[in-house]
Amino acid sequence: MRVPAADEVYARGTMAHDSESYESAIREYRFFLDHYPLDPRAEEVERRVADAYFEDGLYPEAIATYGHFQHMHPTSADQALIEYRIGEAYRLQMDTVDRDLASAQNAHERYRNLALRFPDTAHADRAREQLAETREHLAQRELYVAEYYAENDQYRAATTRAGEVVIRFPDTAVTESAIALLQTLAEEEKDQTLDTLSDNAMAELKANASIPEDEQRPLYAGPALKLLRLHLEQFKTQPATARTDD
Repeated sequence: MRVPAADEVYARGTMAHDSESYESAIREYRFFLDHYPLDPRAEEVERRVADAYFEDGLYPEAIATYGHFQHMHPTSADQALIEYRIGEAYRLQMDTVDRDLASAQNAHERYRNLALRFPDTAHADRAREQLAETREHLAQRELYVAEYYAENDQYRAATTRAGEVVIRFPDTAVTESAIALLQTLAEEEKDQTLDTLSDNAMAELKANASIPEDEQRPLYAGPALKLLRLHLEQFKTQPATARTDD
């Protein structure tokens, strides 16, 4: 049986890919790699296999194939693109905030890694935009869990999870809602320290929002919010104490 020439297989794979026949494209690309592993186009074809999986919405397969490419070609000029695509593959699997967060956490890590490793690339610019969206998603999840605990009168757990928003995601829009929940929890539990700190942080946020946008400081930079974050960090490490009724 005649083995088609490398150019013929490459052309068939490219044509199938361009026509969005991804399964056929992957089959042709894999045939190419099996029979012509030393061809100068082999590295490109390896990446195209992952691209075809990604474009076909087969994100777990795309992640695995991109990861293999990264391992096999650590000096490739496509490393920034590959890291971005892996982040995108995770982000596109993100579910609602009441579901598992593994995809959001993995997307967050990939975008952050890309911004650190390849800071001056166009892919890093896009990653930073997606990182902000992913951080909002993760913060919303923490607030969702905090609200669940609050509704079930689990003060310590609710405070800890709302505190995670303030500690880990202070740059997100969810921070204000988390502080509002902390105010409510502090009032209900007569926690005067948390009550004062959360009130001050909320006042600081509202004052900051009232000035022109170009004069506003980052949400996490205010001294009142920093004090609240410090208190919440300490709260996490304190042993739980039995609640006493008045």
